[in-house]
Amino acid sequence: MSSPTPLLPPELECAIFTLAAELDPPLCTVLILVARRVFVWIEPLLYQRIDFTSESASQALINAAKEKPTLLESGVRRLVIRLKPSIDTTELITVALPACRNLTHLCIKHSSDPLPGPDSDYPGLLGTLQHLPIRRLALSINRLLNGPPASPPLDAAAALPHLTHLRISHASPGLLVASTHARTFIAALPSLTHLAIHPTGASRPPSINDWVEQDLPNLRLVLLLRSPVSNFGFPTDVRDPRIVRVTLRAAEGDEARAGRRNLNHWERGEEIVEKRLRLGAASASQWQSTASLSGQLSDLRMELTPNEV
Repeated sequence: MSSPTPLLPPELECAIFTLAAELDPPLCTVLILVARRVFVWIEPLLYQRIDFTSESASQALINAAKEKPTLLESGVRRLVIRLKPSIDTTELITVALPACRNLTHLCIKHSSDPLPGPDSDYPGLLGTLQHLPIRRLALSINRLLNGPPASPPLDAAAALPHLTHLRISHASPGLLVASTHARTFIAALPSLTHLAIHPTGASRPPSINDWVEQDLPNLRLVLLLRSPVSNFGFPTDVRDPRIVRVTLRAAEGDEARAGRRNLNHWERGEEIVEKRLRLGAASASQWQSTASLSGQLSDLRMELTPNEV
């Protein structure tokens, strides 16, 4: 017969239930029904990774920040939000995000419709992020730096001291390299080790070798991302082994993914860089020519979900 009285020390019981929930997140909805004490432990884990890209969900996040901020503070670690004209962007950034005090991963997406007025950028975003332990960030770099208020690049970098992984959308790597403002910001990020550039324009960029070699010596990986239907062309003269060109493919079903290692784009890119460095400079011409012969100059083809940070 089961007993409502715990048979294990509360600390051990909490650790067991928490570990089970972290290993199998869908199990959270079952575990919270076990007992009141388990509900208290597990409920915050339900909100560790949240996709608030729909309009109703975004408003729910704002409401939760106003009515139950302690839940967001203790639970939310990874968050995806979408900015669109029908959502109060200012409240989302200045009310909802500050409530997620343990947030480490943030992806900000955009509606295809332009945002009106000052909300065309990220009002107050850097002021909010500097108080959060953000380690991974995906967003438009222009909108981040433009504010409002607009931030000097060194001040903007200082506001993100924990950031290690940055995925940015930009018109093209060529324009990014030409932007002193953006280059200074990226180079000044004190903890940055991984950078991904996802162009939104259609152009073949100039070489980014000099920029990576001279301004970004501490980076371990630079990903250039393109969709299979994009008109963006990869650079043909990649010589820095840390630069990996990735062609993204459409999402596959569970059966197609069966048996494939569950590595994200950062981990797959790291494998390629480690292999290049292990083989040494003598192999540079080999991996460069291999990428060129593949048809689209890609070093890697893989599925990437839009919300992955």
